[in-house]
Amino acid sequence: MSISRAASLCARSYGVLAVWSLTLPVAPCRASSEPPAPLAILKHDELRELSGLAASRVRPDVVWAVNDSGHPPVLYGIRTNGEVVARVELADAHNEDWEDLASFGRAGEAWLLVADCGDNLASRDHITLWLTPEPRPGAAGYPTTAWPSLVMRVTFPDAPRDVESVAVDEPSSQVLLLSKRDSPPRLYAAELPPMPWTGQTAVVEARRVAELRTWTRPPGLVQGGITGALGAQPTAMDFDPIHRRLVVLTYTDAWLWSVPVEGWAKIESAVWRRIPLPDPREGWLRRREAVAWSRDGAAIFLTTEGRDPPLVRIEPPAESTAVPSAHPRR
Repeated sequence: MSISRAASLCARSYGVLAVWSLTLPVAPCRASSEPPAPLAILKHDELRELSGLAASRVRPDVVWAVNDSGHPPVLYGIRTNGEVVARVELADAHNEDWEDLASFGRAGEAWLLVADCGDNLASRDHITLWLTPEPRPGAAGYPTTAWPSLVMRVTFPDAPRDVESVAVDEPSSQVLLLSKRDSPPRLYAAELPPMPWTGQTAVVEARRVAELRTWTRPPGLVQGGITGALGAQPTAMDFDPIHRRLVVLTYTDAWLWSVPVEGWAKIESAVWRRIPLPDPREGWLRRREAVAWSRDGAAIFLTTEGRDPPLVRIEPPAESTAVPSAHPRR
């Protein structure tokens, strides 16, 4: 959802935005002092409200993308030079509020997970995750239709949650869901059902596993005079290919965490590192809502809502830039 729509709905549904706790000292970090420049401008009539991005596990030069609510249930394959090479409709699916996209491997096959998880008014009795084998190009190009192999209807144990950030943790076979409007954000995990997936529907209750109390509210105002509380809300996330780094995108910045060897269970005391992005009140990198690691883990791609969105590539900061947390690991 765009930041202006989010502000309106947030004010209508929740009243005054909560003030976020400032509990973690952080330092800006970027591989280059120059702001990121777009790899390409995605000039395609249908790419108007991109909300999810995922690197292909089949072609290293392709990322997959989806639009937000109100658009057809379509996966778009986009080369990193901006060329749209695939338009694949997800059969028997609908786009109530698609907010993120994840790619992952399972049973030796490449998969895509489409997260229909937005819930601006906290009114949905469940969210839906659509899982399909990643479309592969053939002699005649990419197919035009894909079929879900698994549909997950996910409920939350405490109340409906608005979620825009979803990632698949392959080692634990779980889908991670990070809430958007809670202060601090809440992390939930939903177990992937055992294979084979043959078109079935599974009803799953997600577990609440952590509150991100070390999350930091960036200072100042963001687009349209909205306070930093809204600017800090998570809009997308993704694991790197070896599941040792997690990136979370907000309306103002990207945040990086080096996952310890014991896994993401330590996320409640995570040391988040800020990757500054251009001021969302200025320039072309506005309404940022989609992020994905490159297939080789060397870069992070991000894009935005709006017509003619940019595809941006940024390099993650070096590991040595971490700042010690004020909260020791438990």
